[in-house]
Amino acid sequence: MPFVGLVTVTYAVSNSCGTATTTHDMYVIPAADCNNGIPNTTANAQISIYPNPTTGTVTVLIPGAVNDASITVTDISGKIIQVIHPQPGQHETHVSLANLASGTYLVKVEADGMQYRDKLVLW
Repeated sequence: MPFVGLVTVTYAVSNSCGTATTTHDMYVIPAADCNNGIPNTTANAQISIYPNPTTGTVTVLIPGAVNDASITVTDISGKIIQVIHPQPGQHETHVSLANLASGTYLVKVEADGMQYRDKLVLW
């Protein structure tokens, strides 16, 4: 089973002048959390995230009877930026991204056994 979590990768290159080494920390997300481009059509029909692109705040709309939901925002490397747990029955949640740098983020919404993933562009 592949490693999931924080991984430290060290590169070393040697030649006649000596050895150069560099180390980088990377976060490896579980395969189940990857945005693999295959949408969950049931969730796609019900969950929406707008506006996209955004300048700071997005609305996550989860229609229907939502008893257990979570909204996870990660950066493109998989680092978890924030996790929001809306109140049971709450269909609309506003997520502020105002303190983040411009770029591409991934949003995963889990609600009542459904999963929805989307890329979000922050200007």
